[in-house]
Amino acid sequence: MDRLINNYSKYINPFDRSYLSYNDHLVAFNREFQKEISEELSNVFEGFEETIAVATPGSDARLEKGPVSLIEIILFYKDPSNFEKVSEKIKSYVSERKDINLYDQNIEIKNINKDKMYEFKIRREEHDEVRVISPNRVFDARILFATNDIYPQLIKKFVDELNSRKGKLIFKNTKEKAKEHQRVTASGLQKYKGKEIIHYNFREGVAFYDTEKNLCSFKQGPLRAVQYALVRDAIKKTKMGLNYEIIFSLPKNTVEKLFRIEVEGITSLSPLQMEDLSNCYKYFLHLYHKSQINYKKNFIKETEFDSKEVKERCKSLENLCKLQIIK
Repeated sequence: MDRLINNYSKYINPFDRSYLSYNDHLVAFNREFQKEISEELSNVFEGFEETIAVATPGSDARLEKGPVSLIEIILFYKDPSNFEKVSEKIKSYVSERKDINLYDQNIEIKNINKDKMYEFKIRREEHDEVRVISPNRVFDARILFATNDIYPQLIKKFVDELNSRKGKLIFKNTKEKAKEHQRVTASGLQKYKGKEIIHYNFREGVAFYDTEKNLCSFKQGPLRAVQYALVRDAIKKTKMGLNYEIIFSLPKNTVEKLFRIEVEGITSLSPLQMEDLSNCYKYFLHLYHKSQINYKKNFIKETEFDSKEVKERCKSLENLCKLQIIK
């Protein structure tokens, strides 16, 4: 625990670094932090190595998270006989970190033999569960603890789901989300629960971040646009017969993934386009974390930006995300 807290203290404020330097720091920070978590989990699940795998999705998996966000956990298991034991172990471990506000207390638990890998269960209240199509959580998932074959098994099951009759719906849903995030990128506006919310305003040069009002700065626009474009293309290529092992061998980090795609020769983007896309992603991740830090430390809900540069980068990123990044 002391080592985890100590590693958190090594995080460098985005206001103290350029966006290029900050991105490199963020990757190193998350890698080291997750190394410590993996060591803890090895102790927690000693004796259960053959029956479970623990992963983290989202920004944690992509090595893009700052200390503001909580760490999400997914527990995969295949042996129903020890379900209660492993479930209590992970819940107890996560609960013990409440005092330093480290983990999201809503743990996703999946039986790889019965549950759908492409679905994500959102528990809004104790007895109120909503299931959403979320293939990105599997594509991005980073294993924190596994000494068995569970991860290859769940990936194989996920790919079978993509190639099933349900696969068309999964792909359609992902394409629609990719387009939605492109629209948000272009305007800064998003329709959410029947209302229009403003994440950022080009004219005023201000990004808005407020968790109580679902204002997310550049998360729902540029960052999600790139992430969902990659998932869209990954699903399409998998369904077209590209060896899925190639897709799942790609790095989880977004920028590293983009350049690996380029090196593997499986992109339609030119070198200049790839440079522009990866550069813009780093730029908006930096601005997003500035918004988070402003809100978390000082409860400042507005973060200023260079209106001209942001508008140009948003336009460029939007156009690039319409292309086939993975071909």
